[in-house]
Amino acid sequence: MSNTDFKHWFLGYDSSIADEFRNPDRVLFTESPNEVEVLVDGASYMQKLYDVIDSDNATSGDVIYFAGLELKWDLYLIPDNGFSQILEVLDRAHKNGADVRVLLSFHYHNRFELTTNVDTFRRLWSRGIECIYDISAGVKKWFTGAAHQKFAIICRAGKLHGFCGGIDITYDRWDTDQHDSKKQNNGINRPFAQSFPAGWHDVHTYIQGAACHDLLTSFEERWNFIVDTPEIRSRFNVKSRKPSTLGSPQISPIPLNGGHHVQVLRTYPCFRPEEGEIELPFAKHGEMSAREACLKAIRQAEYLIYIEDQYFYSYEIASALIDALNSKPRLRVLVVVPREPNADPLYEWANYHQGQVIDMIHTSVGYERFGIYDLNIDPVTDLVENQIYVHAKLMIIDDVWVEIGSMNCNRRSTTHDFEMCVAVVDDATSTYTSTEMGTVCDFAHDLRLRLWEEHLGVPPSQISHDHVIGFDFWRTHSDISPHHARNHIASLNNERKWIFWKPNLWNSQIDIEGSCPDEDRIPPL
Repeated sequence: MSNTDFKHWFLGYDSSIADEFRNPDRVLFTESPNEVEVLVDGASYMQKLYDVIDSDNATSGDVIYFAGLELKWDLYLIPDNGFSQILEVLDRAHKNGADVRVLLSFHYHNRFELTTNVDTFRRLWSRGIECIYDISAGVKKWFTGAAHQKFAIICRAGKLHGFCGGIDITYDRWDTDQHDSKKQNNGINRPFAQSFPAGWHDVHTYIQGAACHDLLTSFEERWNFIVDTPEIRSRFNVKSRKPSTLGSPQISPIPLNGGHHVQVLRTYPCFRPEEGEIELPFAKHGEMSAREACLKAIRQAEYLIYIEDQYFYSYEIASALIDALNSKPRLRVLVVVPREPNADPLYEWANYHQGQVIDMIHTSVGYERFGIYDLNIDPVTDLVENQIYVHAKLMIIDDVWVEIGSMNCNRRSTTHDFEMCVAVVDDATSTYTSTEMGTVCDFAHDLRLRLWEEHLGVPPSQISHDHVIGFDFWRTHSDISPHHARNHIASLNNERKWIFWKPNLWNSQIDIEGSCPDEDRIPPL
């Protein structure tokens, strides 16, 4: 029977918070009360964001703090609503008196695609909205780090609302769970239709409750660090536009009796002052709580580990899955990934190492209890333009513990880039006497069934509560229309295979390791 006690899963109960969070400077530690809603695919997230901002009714004292990898200023949160362009939404709230601030990442993509965030940065400042180009994640390893966190805090009438997950406010992220964006979206937000016309799958969360304070503190820490650090602020930020220090908004008591326990989990790398790097005052030795929570939950698993991930080429996580499968004879692992983690030939390293990870698992545990799939509108027709790109970063374990956020299953996400996730365990449970799991948490169980219904393209009545029957259903119904699931085979261009044997390039540029030298480091290849 599944263990539904949140203390069994969360960090900080087996040992000290500092030890498990791997950050002695960490002061965040709230679990309840909270109410969490999962927003599956971009359309639901952007609709909810628009509704909560409610810019026409914003007033002085309200705050809107947004942190993301990217923000396309001309994206329409609701394609058929001409008032929903994100720049205009933020501008209306600002003009009505709300304190609006935006943190955007400066990372290697932006130097090749300067319009990605530079244009947004300039347009926000032209409206009087404070925006910071955060390069603090990229001062290590030749500017290859990224501020990859995707979260927002909105305070309306003293009440906090939080968002955290994997969805950026950019064109191709808008999609519905039907993944028929050409009809649904009329092409407004999808200029990249030739790359992924069939769809984009992603997951985000909307949070009310105590965990919002952790999100707010994380934003304040990053913002004020940049404002107070001229060496960081002067790089790639317009010097005449100095952002102001952020003070905490006035927040009313939280009148919630929500049953969701939530931990906010993060990744920050270890910066080395002795090498001229500027350390983060709120994570002087880095923080890998998102990684530690993931590895702990895998160790606790007994029945089912369900993963959705954009990359899935972490050798460390693969080793943890192998250990769990070998020691737990009833355990099954099911993974959903995109057809290609990177279609760009420059980054085919990812495809190669994903293949290595999959082969490592199959060699160690066989095929019976491990399955990996990708998604196509029509799995029988082998066309790239039919793929549903899986960008989600999600784990559900034993239908109890859920992690959703920005951390991918790769080394740079678990140790180096700025990441943020939330782990959720629900108080509400249900018992299914005919299944091995027995008692499960409603939040995790219902989410898994909802995702499997979407990916398999079947009505709810065809998805069994029994995870064993569901696991076998994927196997017997993949590669068959009308189901979206395909058995996944890692893509590799053999003509360029020589480049994958250059581990120095991989370790220093693509899948970087960011732990402190005296800590438990993930070995380079």
